Amino acid sequence: MATLQQQPKKSPINFTGGGNCIYSALANETDTIDIQYGMLWIKDGGKYSGKKGFDSSFSFHLWNINKETETIYDNFDNIERSLQHCDFDAKHPSQWKVKLVDGTNFTKSGPCNKVADDYRKMFDKIYKAYDAIYVYNFAFDCNPMIPGLYTKKLSWDDIDYKIEEAEYFIKNNQ
Repeated sequence: MATLQQQPKKSPINFTGGGNCIYSALANETDTIDIQYGMLWIKDGGKYSGKKGFDSSFSFHLWNINKETETIYDNFDNIERSLQHCDFDAKHPSQWKVKLVDGTNFTKSGPCNKVADDYRKMFDKIYKAYDAIYVYNFAFDCNPMIPGLYTKKLSWDDIDYKIEEAEYFIKNNQ
């Protein structure tokens, strides 16, 4: 079973906007801890949104993982900031029971909100015992909170490009 821990190192860039997960993941990569991409789905109590069940404010997300132990390392401060910004009613990440799911064969496409709704319904049925789901090797390039935007499934090539951009930014802004 997967476990979740706070990333030990903070981002090298004082940046609080979307995409900070890239900088945090880079700072925490080691010989045994890899960078992983995907989507983070969090159980929302619905107190503010009116929607109970899994939801995501991240169309793509990067975290670190020790694949041998299935230990996920993520930036709790960034997650909390996003949960507050998107009015989630959720437990603190330190209290989550997490599930790691391989999204390699996920094939749905179309408007972001439609794709998100389809997966939300599936996750709500299958993963009721969990507080968060880390779906790896599946993410899309848009915001599922904005209706009508079209979904482009991201690949490792797309993520590698985002990582290279972040590495360049770090190198030139320190």
